[in-house]
Amino acid sequence: MEHRNKNGVCQRCGAHKPEHVAAPCAPRVVYSPSRNSVMDFISPEGVTFYGRKTLADCQAEHADAVLMDADEAYALYESRFREPVREVTEARYHDALNVLPPGKWTRIGGYEESFYVTERIAGNIVQWFVKSGARFFNLADEAGLIHSDIMPRVRVYIEDNPAAN
Repeated sequence: MEHRNKNGVCQRCGAHKPEHVAAPCAPRVVYSPSRNSVMDFISPEGVTFYGRKTLADCQAEHADAVLMDADEAYALYESRFREPVREVTEARYHDALNVLPPGKWTRIGGYEESFYVTERIAGNIVQWFVKSGARFFNLADEAGLIHSDIMPRVRVYIEDNPAAN
């Protein structure tokens, strides 16, 4: 697969030398853990794409800035937005169900449902909502999950937090 744009720059890593082979290259970024932010992509020559800064320049602005693989940086970024299962009110559940068209809305009988709010929190992280019996739950995780990925986590929460009588 060709990863070069019309100017001959690799769209995966930023290399522009004719001898560069696009695969298996990997894009690198400058990431700041304290800001939980990808600051910029960096070229193989060590200069950021948009700010035209070196890693040292970036570290002068944010001392904790590090160079890392883009996929790892984005996974770290998204991980900070994940939230465990928690119980919510029925009203909160219905508000979420009606704010936007639900994503992956799944209904099992009349006792179990799950869906996510289609607006992303960050990256591919969304707010999931679940109905189990007469109880309602929320968690933040990847939009790519499905009902059968989420329900075991909700069941563990229910076991650990029985309903008040």
